[in-house]
Amino acid sequence: MNIITNRLKFTFHIDNIKRDFIFLSLQREKNSKWWGAKQLDYIIGDEYKALAVCYKDNYAYAMFKKQGNNGYELEKRIRNNDDCLQDCIAKEVEIEKINSCDEENFINNEVLGRLLLNYLGSSRSRFSNLHFSNLTGSLLKIPSLKIGKLARSILVAQVNLNYIKNTDNEFLLNVSMGNYRLEKDIRAELKNAKGKDKKQLLKYLKRPRYVIDEGKATLIRWLGSEDKNNPNSTYIKAGKKGKKAHKNFLNFDSLADFENSKAGILHQVILDMRKYLKSYLTVEFIPLETKKCLRFDRTNFIFTQQNKATKKLNSIIENQSINIIDLVNNEESQNLVEKIKKELIPYFQNETLISVSNHDINDAFNVRIIRDKNYYKRNNIEDKYLSSENNIQRQNLTIESIPTKEIKTIIKTIIKELIIKQDISRQKISLFDWSKITQLSNKKWIFAMYDENNDDKNQNKSLTFMTINHDGSFELDTLTSDDNMFLQTHKYDEYKEYIEQVIKQEKKAESYFKFEGFILSENHDINLIFRSDEITLPNLDQIKFVLEEQEKELSEYLSNGFTITNIVQDFLTIYPQFNNNEKFDIFCQELKNNYPRHISKKELYGLIKQYLGGKNNSASTKEATQFRDYLLEKYQVRFTFPKDNDSKYSFFFNNININYFGETETEAHYFVGCSVEAINSSFKDSCHLRKIVAVKNSQLVFQDLLKTMDVDFVRTGQSTVIPFPFKYIREYHNLSS
Repeated sequence: MNIITNRLKFTFHIDNIKRDFIFLSLQREKNSKWWGAKQLDYIIGDEYKALAVCYKDNYAYAMFKKQGNNGYELEKRIRNNDDCLQDCIAKEVEIEKINSCDEENFINNEVLGRLLLNYLGSSRSRFSNLHFSNLTGSLLKIPSLKIGKLARSILVAQVNLNYIKNTDNEFLLNVSMGNYRLEKDIRAELKNAKGKDKKQLLKYLKRPRYVIDEGKATLIRWLGSEDKNNPNSTYIKAGKKGKKAHKNFLNFDSLADFENSKAGILHQVILDMRKYLKSYLTVEFIPLETKKCLRFDRTNFIFTQQNKATKKLNSIIENQSINIIDLVNNEESQNLVEKIKKELIPYFQNETLISVSNHDINDAFNVRIIRDKNYYKRNNIEDKYLSSENNIQRQNLTIESIPTKEIKTIIKTIIKELIIKQDISRQKISLFDWSKITQLSNKKWIFAMYDENNDDKNQNKSLTFMTINHDGSFELDTLTSDDNMFLQTHKYDEYKEYIEQVIKQEKKAESYFKFEGFILSENHDINLIFRSDEITLPNLDQIKFVLEEQEKELSEYLSNGFTITNIVQDFLTIYPQFNNNEKFDIFCQELKNNYPRHISKKELYGLIKQYLGGKNNSASTKEATQFRDYLLEKYQVRFTFPKDNDSKYSFFFNNININYFGETETEAHYFVGCSVEAINSSFKDSCHLRKIVAVKNSQLVFQDLLKTMDVDFVRTGQSTVIPFPFKYIREYHNLSS
């Protein structure tokens, strides 16, 4: 089966590009690095009317219409311009040598691809209604903004195009999210900020300012003097501490939800490139063939299958006590305590094991209800957050972040996190039968990863090794840069060298893969895991087609009760088993009495559910299902997005199950999707392709570990994307920090 990803093959139509456009490179002489985003936005403004701009290393580039422009005259204008373009060195560049490294005289394929992509955001082009903006060198998708009402923050999508080194014009197209916040809010936050928080906010205030263009209802760059902009109506790209700028990878509740999701934006960009840039560019997908697909048997799932899984979990936490500590102590927190107690009972069947107190209890699972850190900081109160200790497992719940509707899921997360913390304390895996991996041998497996909590670029990250014995007992050992200060050789030094060597090779090749983890098998084969920005794409064309079909109103012919009544009679002729069914008689009578002239699609679906459906107006009865299918097949009337398993496989094959493919002697690739049963109406995250590399004449052994990802105690209700021992290492890092 072929997998489609966001990897695209570009074929440039050079003659057409040279016919219609000219290009300038711009360089500023400050430590040989390009700086001056404001100058780029000035060039794309009304003064110069560049069609697109972008950055690449030490240079910026601008694309202009050839008609009405002259490269030499543009160079001269920029050189002699006012303060807006001071110090800019502009030079016309050619596109003859697409793969040239001579940035001063030629434009390479990566820059050319980005400029053509950013051209989709040109407000002067014939496709100005696409709602994309080329701002500060990037292509942005800005949501519809209400004029006269300023949002505190605006979630903006940035479309990124990255060339894959050593390929024939292959690129990755991705969407990242960024928050644009009102400047006045950032300044208000700065007043009480200290240390790193204050430093970060000051960095934000040095970034470009944007204002809402009331004529186009979109963001534009503020090109005036910074001391004259209004902080009450000016936006800056800035994060909010503790909150990640997030948009679901895919939503298919409605057509609008689909178009605003990351996958929907990617789909629209690809369609737009094929439609509006076809004279300059041919865009093709590069299919990948998967050889091995692991279907979820869920035998290792503990938190998803309610009956069987609960019994398995009961055996793990048998006689384990759990203690709830309410450190908020108000009516809301007391209600939360009661809800938590109620949801814990199926797991801790002996209610005497569940207690409520005002302090932690040794050897118990301690669930602490606290405030978020901003509350404590704002009120000058000591933060009540406490991490776990050797024989005190703690899980902190901030009352502000607990949605009551998701309390069942939260309880599952609490339990699995506390069990993992207890496993680390006891140094024994209890959530998985490790003998499934060792198969009764007495040999060991070793896993290792860097501490992701250490974000100091000037300091070497610590590397933690987890050695797992055949019975699931394990040891954790951390190797830091300090260990190299002594003459003694660390037992893991050799493995650390392998990791560093392969990471250097990836960097040297300018690879888009990032190191994630080290694995040493029981037979001493070394495999390394690398994560990429290449993601799998569902069947976006078909999903959009079905959503458009779903939201399409009834045709004039179908939009009256008498026509629908006649269709019912035709239906009963084909399906005589429903002939004596009074549901259809009442349904037809309602159509004749109350909808003789006009009926909307929404009204028709409501009547189908009411008169042909079951309890609570369910549309899943035989009568309702068969009649809906008839309307779809005969008249292309669709009421809902199909949720049967066959349809899910058709739409989302590229996003389900564990897929392992592309295996050679030293490399393989894989990605982890969800189970088909878990698909509802959205995908929170995309599926990233990962690469496995065997080093030092090792064999690829990763296939043996695929089952260690078919567990639901890392991501509740879903398989994990790398073998679960790495979750233990991450948690160990969190506890250590």
